Amino acid sequence: TELAPHDMTACYAIQTALNEMLTAGGHGKVVGHKIGCTTPVMQAFVGINHPATGRVFDHTVMHGHGKVSRKHFVKIGIECEVAVRLAKDLLPRAEPYTRESVAEAVGEVMVGMELVDERYTDYRTLGVRTLAADDFYNAGCVLGEPVKDWHHLDLANLTGRTWINEVEVASGNSSLVM
Repeated sequence: TELAPHDMTACYAIQTALNEMLTAGGHGKVVGHKIGCTTPVMQAFVGINHPATGRVFDHTVMHGHGKVSRKHFVKIGIECEVAVRLAKDLLPRAEPYTRESVAEAVGEVMVGMELVDERYTDYRTLGVRTLAADDFYNAGCVLGEPVKDWHHLDLANLTGRTWINEVEVASGNSSLVM
C-alpha cells in the first residue's frame, strides 16, 4: 500500500507509463477507452463510488466474434457493454458536457463484450487507484456490428444477454449504466 498511487491523477500517470510499455511489448497502439464500474452492482463489488477508466489496444480488439485462450489470462471474465465510436473528439472544456453534446459526437453504437482479467491475488487489498493504474481489469474486447443510425435505439433500455456454449449465463439492462 505504500507504493499505491496517492490520488487519481497519480494513478492515471502510472497508467500512461504502463500503456507505453504495453504498446512497446506488442499490445499495439491505444485505440480507445473503457469505463469501468458504471453500475451500482459493479461499484459495490469493487468497493468504489465512481467509475474509472482504462485504455484499449488495437491488438486486443476483435470484431464480430472472438476466441481467446485461457492460458493468456490469470482469471478471465466477460462483461456485456454498450460501445460507441466517436465521429469527433470530445476535447477538454470549461463547461461540462451534456447528454446532447456528447450524443452529437457519437458516430456508431455497437455491442461490446469486454474481456477482463483479474490479475490480482485479492483485488480488495489494492484499492481503486491501483486497479485504475493497471487499466482497470482491461484485457480486450469483442465488438459487434456497428449501428450508424443509432438514434432510433432506446439506449437507456437495451437488454444484453450473455451466452456461453448455448447457455444463457447472464442478462442485464442498459438502464443500470450511469
